[in-house]
Amino acid sequence: MLRKGDVGKEFKQRQKDIEKIKESLINYRDAPKSGRADHMEQVTGKNVDNVNLLTIAITFMFVHLTILRERNRHSKEIYSKENKSYETDLRQKVQDYKEYFISMYFKWEEWRKEFIYYQYVDGHYRVHDEFHRFHISYKYPDGSDEETRKKHHKIYEHGKFAFLNEGKFIFMNMYLHTFALNKFLPNNCPEKYGNDYEEPFKLSSDEPGIITGLKIHYSDVVHGLTVKYKGRDSSTVGNVKGGDATTFRGLDEVNNITSVDMFFGDQVITGIQFNFNGKNQPTGVLGSKENTRMFRGGPTKDFKLAAIQMAPSKSFSKKDDCLGYTLLTFEHLRIAKDLNNSK
Repeated sequence: MLRKGDVGKEFKQRQKDIEKIKESLINYRDAPKSGRADHMEQVTGKNVDNVNLLTIAITFMFVHLTILRERNRHSKEIYSKENKSYETDLRQKVQDYKEYFISMYFKWEEWRKEFIYYQYVDGHYRVHDEFHRFHISYKYPDGSDEETRKKHHKIYEHGKFAFLNEGKFIFMNMYLHTFALNKFLPNNCPEKYGNDYEEPFKLSSDEPGIITGLKIHYSDVVHGLTVKYKGRDSSTVGNVKGGDATTFRGLDEVNNITSVDMFFGDQVITGIQFNFNGKNQPTGVLGSKENTRMFRGGPTKDFKLAAIQMAPSKSFSKKDDCLGYTLLTFEHLRIAKDLNNSK
């Protein structure tokens, strides 16, 4: 994942910082109450946005947590007394590293994408991975019609996607070690990584039907969602009094929803966008998509959304329920039409 020359250059430029880190590590070991121990975090904190050095940060993390663990585990032997603050420091630092590496993965992914692109050269399209300095080439047919051009465009996009996935695979060989941070904690037992959904939940029992309207309440999260169906009661989940409200009407058998973009963060759905068929424009992102992970629900244009099953959840930043879980049900347009005609 790293070129040897880049690493050597970085180490040379940071030699003074490394010496300061070594000095601070000794302070952690021998003088936990010394204010100089905080200097280590200040020095390394300068590199938080250098995502190309993330694998080095992971190595440093293991050194740091090992020192904190040993200080807590052997405090009585080293300092002739136990200190509960050592365990508190260790637990807090484990949590800090979890949050840091979760957030940095998305930055790494965006950084890696910047190295992948394609260009047209002498009748060939080349998909480049500038990071590894290699490419794959596709011959572009002469005199191609629009359909052929679209087909080849998809091929180029798949080439870019393949390069990105290969990079992810290599990166994950190192990144996966961040999932084992709980091993540094005393009396640890196997548990789920990071912030998981501990509360039980039950999805609403929405059967497939014809969606006629939507009402979304949102701010920096999706507070609540109401789905209206033809010939039956609407379904609502979450806090319908929170945030701004946007209503969409006029949906029927012909005008329908083809896909849904959802943005996950803060333990809930923070943003949502509905995409429609025909000339209807997407709703735009209702809520927030900052520092989130996007998921698109919707197979192809041959399907329509027939039901949204939902359940609430609580975010870190909101005291009231928000939209936390969804299960999207899609129907094939031709099959749905045949079923309606047979009734």
